[in-house]
Amino acid sequence: MIETLQTLTSRLFYNLIKSPAKQQVLEWIKVCLEANRNKAKLVASFVAGSGSSDGFMLNLARVLLKLCTPFLGPLNPKLTTLDVRFCSPGSRSLFPQPHEDKILDKIDGLEITKDELCELGDPEQFNFITTCFYLTHRALQLAYISPFDKYKRLMKSLMETQGLIQDMGSSPLNIDGSVRDRFETLFVEQLEVKTHLLHPEMSKNVLLFYASSCNWLSILSTSADQVTNVDPKRTIECVPTAPSKTLAMIPSYFISATCQFLINVRYFAEAILEDFQSMDYFVTFLVLFCNKSWVPNPHIRAEIIEALTVFIPNERSKSSVPTINR
Repeated sequence: MIETLQTLTSRLFYNLIKSPAKQQVLEWIKVCLEANRNKAKLVASFVAGSGSSDGFMLNLARVLLKLCTPFLGPLNPKLTTLDVRFCSPGSRSLFPQPHEDKILDKIDGLEITKDELCELGDPEQFNFITTCFYLTHRALQLAYISPFDKYKRLMKSLMETQGLIQDMGSSPLNIDGSVRDRFETLFVEQLEVKTHLLHPEMSKNVLLFYASSCNWLSILSTSADQVTNVDPKRTIECVPTAPSKTLAMIPSYFISATCQFLINVRYFAEAILEDFQSMDYFVTFLVLFCNKSWVPNPHIRAEIIEALTVFIPNERSKSSVPTINR
């Protein structure tokens, strides 16, 4: 039932995008994302009424991912049409985001000056692929922060309740009824949240989107200040001491949201990562951007280092789901 509704919703948006109402639909999505920008703050998961529901944001991200399908894939030639100027200061895009930090924020010699912005130009209208790419990045960031935080707290409560049950003894007769009921309620809630938050198909598409973004950013950062026509198939033969200035126009959450998704999926659903076939693009990206001269923000560099641990083999238990004797 849920899959059918999500398919119908995606089809509705696809038809609207193909209609004369295309710009109005994109503007509506932009307004939704702007209205929910506080969800980027971790405290949002503790504050009631801090924007739309988590379900709405996840569904919006799913719809945008569907619209991205034609250009998903690290080597997809359509990625050459991406325009880095979309979030530059003074951009006429739907989503300039002047309040967002950029990757090369406040770095002497690597800032984009007003004169350089004038030389780069500002198109009257950005193409659909560029618009959809940036809006999807923002939607994924806002959609996952709060749910993953809530899921972590839910799992903590579940494990604490399981520990309490174990302290009472293995026999069902020794387990307090209220504790049992609490455990079973938490267990059902955990399964429901995980079903929506870590849906295999959705997670695979998110990974594919982030892998495409990582490859594009890796090549962009080693290119000679290109704003478009970045060839996703170009091989990085030499890593410069300083990245391209164009990274000063890329929001820093492009990196942090990618890292956090990798970390959370590895922790809660490692099998999804094991089945994904394009992990090399993440490694290249993370190794490039863990350099202080490339990413001056220490908090983002810490996230990059933590994300790199995703690729270290580890021994995990056969089952991370608590059980209870009946």
